[in-house]
Amino acid sequence: MVWQSPLLALVFTNPWLLAGLALAAIPLIIHLLSRRRFQETRWAAMQFLQAALRQRKRRLRMDRWLLLALRTAGLALAALALSDPVWQAGPTLGFEQPPRLRILVIDTTMSVQEELNSRTMFRQMLDRAERLLDESKAGDGWHLVRLSARPPHVVIRQTAFDPAEVRYELQQLTPLDERGDAASVLEEVRRLCESDERFPLKEVHLLTDWQGQTWQPADEGAATRVRSLLQTLGKEARVFGDLPETQASGNVSIADLRVSPTMILANQPLSVVASIRTSGPESPGPRKVELYVDGRLNDVRTVPLAANQETLVEFRTSLPAGDRQIEIRCGEDALPADNFRRVVIPVRNGLEILLVNGRQSQEPMGRATDFVELALNPDPALPRNRATFRTTTIPEADFLRTDLAPYDVVFLCDLARLTERELSVLRRYVAQGGGVVIAPGDRASPADLQASLTGGGQPLFPVQIAELRGTRTSLSSFYQFGSGTAITRSSRYFEATRIPASRPLARSRICGWSRCPDRAFRQL
Repeated sequence: MVWQSPLLALVFTNPWLLAGLALAAIPLIIHLLSRRRFQETRWAAMQFLQAALRQRKRRLRMDRWLLLALRTAGLALAALALSDPVWQAGPTLGFEQPPRLRILVIDTTMSVQEELNSRTMFRQMLDRAERLLDESKAGDGWHLVRLSARPPHVVIRQTAFDPAEVRYELQQLTPLDERGDAASVLEEVRRLCESDERFPLKEVHLLTDWQGQTWQPADEGAATRVRSLLQTLGKEARVFGDLPETQASGNVSIADLRVSPTMILANQPLSVVASIRTSGPESPGPRKVELYVDGRLNDVRTVPLAANQETLVEFRTSLPAGDRQIEIRCGEDALPADNFRRVVIPVRNGLEILLVNGRQSQEPMGRATDFVELALNPDPALPRNRATFRTTTIPEADFLRTDLAPYDVVFLCDLARLTERELSVLRRYVAQGGGVVIAPGDRASPADLQASLTGGGQPLFPVQIAELRGTRTSLSSFYQFGSGTAITRSSRYFEATRIPASRPLARSRICGWSRCPDRAFRQL
C-alpha cells in the first residue's frame, strides 16, 4: 500500500480580487515619473564638496528604495487580503471549484425491485445517491426527482443546500408497481435547470435501470420526445447515466388480468383470463399459473412458456355473492413484484331493474314493458329473492317521483319524449354508475329523440341518430348481424368487429335499425 501525503494548496475564495495586485506597480510608476532630471556644470568651488556628497548620496538612495518597496508591498498585501486566501490540503494547487447544482433522478418503477445478491436495484441507486451527497461541498445545491408514471415527479423543488434534507427525502422514496413516464420527468428536470441561474455548473444524475419500456417507448412520438429532451439537457448540464449492478436473466410477469362478463352474478359462470409475458434470451419452460379467490387456491394450470412471448391463460369458475378478490400467481423470480396481479370484483345476487312504461293497455301483452318483463322473468312463479333479474314496473307519470338509486338499470319503454327534468334525473343517475336502456317505440321520432338525448350542455347519449332503415313487421322476416348482412355492411365498425355467431347479439332478430356515423363509435 502506498500512501501519499497531500500538498498544501493556497486557494482564494475571491480570486477575481487578485486583479488588485496591479495596483502595486503604482508607487514604482510614480517614482520613475518623478525622478529629477538635471544638467551637470563643472565649476571649481563645488569640487571640494564632491567627496562628502558621494557618501551621503549612497545612504539616501538606500532609503528611497526601501520606501518604494514598502509602498509596493502594502498595496500587494491589501489585494491578497481582500481575495481571502485559505490554506487547505489538496492534490494540486489551484482555485476552488465553484458550487454546483445537482439534480438526482431516482427510478421508482416496478422493475427496480429486481433483486441481486439480496439487494434490490433500488437499494443500489439509493447507495449511489448517498455517496454523491458525501462527496458534496459547501454551497452545492440539490433537487430530487422521482421517475414514475404519475405526478408529482419533483420531490425537492426549492433548491436544498443541506445534504441532510436530501437524505431524509431519499429514505421516504419507495418503488411503485407502475411504469415510468420518462418524457414528463425529463421535462421537469429541464425546467429545474433553467429556473436557477445562480450555479455556473449543473449536473443531472439519472439513477435508473434503463428499462426499454420507459426510455424507448413503443410510441414513436414519445420516443422522439425523450431523445430530444436528453439532447437539450446535455447542452445545459452534465448528464450522468449511472448503471446499477444487474444480472442477465429472464423475467416472467403477469401483464394483464381480465374478468368477464362485466356484471357478475352469484353462482353464474365467469371467465378469468391472465396474460403471461416472458422476457429474456432463454425460455423459462413450463410454469404453474394459479388462481386464488379470497386468498384460497381455486385452480392451477401448467403452461409452457417460450422466450419473449405473451401467453393467455383462461380459468372458468363461479363465485358466491359479495366482494371477491381474484388473484393470479405465476411463481417466483428475481422480480417478485410482477409475479402476481389482483382485482376485486363485486358479485351480485341479482340485478334490480326499473321498467318505465310509456304505453298503457288493457290487452294482454299490450303494454310497452310487457315483453321486456317476460324476457327478463320468464318464470313468474320464481320468488323475487331467487330471480336473477328483479323487475319493478312503473307508469311514465311516476318516473320523477321514483328514487333511482336502488336500481342497476332503467328501461325507458315507448316514451314519446323526455322532458328536461327527466333528462336531468337520468344524467345524475348515469354519472353515478347506473345504466339506461331506451326503447323509443312508434311515438318518438328520431329527430325528437336526437334533440332530447344530445341537447344541452351534458348530452346523455352523444351519438347522432339517423332515420330508421328497417321496417320489418313480421318475425318471419327480420334483420341479423353477420358477414355480408345489411346491418353489417352499413357500418365499418360492425364489419371490423366480426361478431361471433355464438354471441346473443348475432342471434338477435332485429325489426328496425338506424345507421349512425362510424365516428360515433370512436367517441364512445
